[in-house]
Amino acid sequence: MAENELYKKGIEIYKQMYGDGHGDLDDMGLTDNDPLRNELITWCYGNLMGERGVISNKLRALAAIAMMTCLSREDMLHDWIKGALNLGCSKEEITETIITMTIYAGFPVTRKGLKIAGEVFKEMDI
Repeated sequence: MAENELYKKGIEIYKQMYGDGHGDLDDMGLTDNDPLRNELITWCYGNLMGERGVISNKLRALAAIAMMTCLSREDMLHDWIKGALNLGCSKEEITETIITMTIYAGFPVTRKGLKIAGEVFKEMDI
């Protein structure tokens, strides 16, 4: 698939996850026409999430939530929880993913992740 087609597919997935709202790339301070943002849209959302069909995007989102929890990336965790919900993940799947990270990241990190999840659920009226 041509790179510009991957970019278009990536934008479509990004908008599915975040609408016209704040997404994970915005946390990096990347503006709409930033070349790095465009590259990340193409590669992460167009190629990884749009073309590679071995695992579902719901599962990719849960994996990202697990990683953001373990890394204590609170800003990106917030965005990925929102995106995961928009991809069809349930509140229970997200909560269980975060709780599982207690084993790997410890209780304080998990507790913070669950707090962020609760804030997102409240924001999205879930």
